Amino acid sequence: MATGVGTLAQRSANAAREIKEVIESSSRCLQMDSTPGTRILPPAAAAEMRRLQYTVDNKPDNVELDEKNAGLFWSTKFNGRFVGHGGSDPCVRTEMLARPAGDLAVIVFTNTSLAEAQGGVYAELFKDLWQHAQVLQSTTE
Repeated sequence: MATGVGTLAQRSANAAREIKEVIESSSRCLQMDSTPGTRILPPAAAAEMRRLQYTVDNKPDNVELDEKNAGLFWSTKFNGRFVGHGGSDPCVRTEMLARPAGDLAVIVFTNTSLAEAQGGVYAELFKDLWQHAQVLQSTTE
């Protein structure tokens, strides 16, 4: 075993802790908070970041407003039903999506990547997770 690498169990625990930190950080980003209970931005600045910036007179030529819009960090997804941010690199894909009202959100963090033609798998995964989130929300209200 190489010095400093640790056992498989230690490496797995470290990886799990790091993934948990990324997801918690992403969650705080969705809430515009740096740490639970501590606001980074004044409410007006956070609202401006969430405000959709494109208008009929101010948008890229390839954007159809009923399908997509964007804020300073967010864009609309699934024909405006959700707002969020996501991305991918080889072997990883993430997506943070919320209702525009901000009352429910889902963060998907996968350690795999698929060909563009298989992108529907991510949409189905999100759909299943969203339905589960709605059930969880309804049982806590």
